[in-house]
Amino acid sequence: MKKKFLFTPHKENENRYIDETTGDMWFKTKTRVLYADTDAAQVVYHANYLRYFEIGRAELIRDFGSSYKYIEEKNIYQPIIHVQMDFRYPADYDMVLDVYVRPTILETVKFTIEYKICVENTLKLTVDGKTIHCCINKEKKPCVVDDITKSLFYGYNAKIL
Repeated sequence: MKKKFLFTPHKENENRYIDETTGDMWFKTKTRVLYADTDAAQVVYHANYLRYFEIGRAELIRDFGSSYKYIEEKNIYQPIIHVQMDFRYPADYDMVLDVYVRPTILETVKFTIEYKICVENTLKLTVDGKTIHCCINKEKKPCVVDDITKSLFYGYNAKIL
């Protein structure tokens, strides 16, 4: 069963949107489908949606005044340990996509980010999914989630375990 959603702009931040059906807050950025992103069927190759997910995450962190580079300079890395993607509608070359992203679950050493990718200025859903990340240090040992990432979860009223 397809979940309905209706995004409306947040009053105080032009990059944030409220899903009126759930009350969840989402960050929104855009990306354009490059020719190199498509496959022989001339639609976005499935693995390229992971790049779009990353674009959303990186811009979300920038919206909070930081970057992955800054987090990694603190010797904290956030590899993906699980991906889930559900494909709903094909995206084509040169299509502009709205990438909605929101932090959903924060745990001691890992966190979950949720995504919805839609055709620009519509709610025609192309892909939705989530990524789970763990935090590791330069020795590749688990470490607690950094303060910058934690601030995203508090800022988006996510579930904190």
